[in-house]
Amino acid sequence: MKIFKLSLLALLSIVGVAMTSCSDDNNYAVGEPSEGAFFGETASTIEFDINKTSFPVIVSRTSAQSDATVSIAAEDNSGLFSVPSTATFNGSDLTTTIQVSYDPTKVEQDVNYSITLTVSPATEYGYSTYSFKAVSPSPWTTLGLCTFTDDMVAGLNGAPAITYKVAIQENDLTPGLYRLVNPYGKSYPYNEPGDYDTSKDYYMTIDATNPERVILERSNTGCDWGYGEMSVWSMAGYYLAKGESADDIADAGLFGVMENGVITWAPKSLIAIDDDGMAPVNASGTTRIIMPGVVLSDYSAEIEYAGRKVDTENKEFYIVDVTLGSDVANARVAVVLGEDVDEIADGVIDGTIESDEVSASQSCNIPVSDKTDGTYVFIVITYDKDGKVQDMAYQTVELKF
Repeated sequence: MKIFKLSLLALLSIVGVAMTSCSDDNNYAVGEPSEGAFFGETASTIEFDINKTSFPVIVSRTSAQSDATVSIAAEDNSGLFSVPSTATFNGSDLTTTIQVSYDPTKVEQDVNYSITLTVSPATEYGYSTYSFKAVSPSPWTTLGLCTFTDDMVAGLNGAPAITYKVAIQENDLTPGLYRLVNPYGKSYPYNEPGDYDTSKDYYMTIDATNPERVILERSNTGCDWGYGEMSVWSMAGYYLAKGESADDIADAGLFGVMENGVITWAPKSLIAIDDDGMAPVNASGTTRIIMPGVVLSDYSAEIEYAGRKVDTENKEFYIVDVTLGSDVANARVAVVLGEDVDEIADGVIDGTIESDEVSASQSCNIPVSDKTDGTYVFIVITYDKDGKVQDMAYQTVELKF
């Protein structure tokens, strides 16, 4: 990738030398600008304040010999903006300002309103027409630094997933709508000089207004590693944009989930896009966002049937290996004939099914109370220090006695 960039620069330098050496006219003189008004740019985005009633637009002219008035024509499809029909220059002023006004109770935030202004008489050496988007961004509050694990840009390019801190904001008008600020900027360790556009801010927007159906909106990253700027998206957002049913998307497991301040997505439910096309990423499901102030607790558990044994008194036991997470206060372990795991879990929790208590990872000896051939569920349920159920693990085993 870097070799190609270097070769291209070398080729351009050769072409530049050839063009310079072939030039016979080194005495070109710029002509005098014609009289008239103009705009300094032909297109842009203007952000206006929803709490105000107007925003300024600058009009310029080529000479300033006396007072002058020029005409302004406006095209506004929304009909919500009022533009003065003239702009007046005073004395020796080369610029003047017109105010585009609006009713703050009628305009909406985060909506791009298209407006085109045309000035006359105009100079042929400037822009007579100025087309811009007027938008009032909804307010965002910075929550602090979240812990972000990226397996999207990294995954697209075969790099290991990486975890680092990124500023996160929440929309003031829509609780649960978040955005990461420059997630692939200076904090991202994989960028080399020139790989990232530092000219503006880039945001990764996550709609977690429904914590069970979290959507990563299509977001430009500002990264270009030689194959065009990369953007990221979730499969859920992609299929919603194509008109698919949200319920069908949920059934396919493509939405993200926000639980206890942590946002995660299933493996291959995220997309990275560049000029080569679109590819599923997050192959191992490691992409996640941990909200500021959230400390992850490990209430996990594993359970494994390791066989049966008989003691010296001819009593038979199941040998069960139990592994508990570091934050588990205690756990209940049971062996039950049956196949309905949810029903068995409920029985262990409410005490209707007999279970043994453990408080650390260990090998347990569970007495064999039923010697009926069939499917047995080996189950462990973990609790926190307040006695609240946190997690469950189980294994089903076919046993014959």
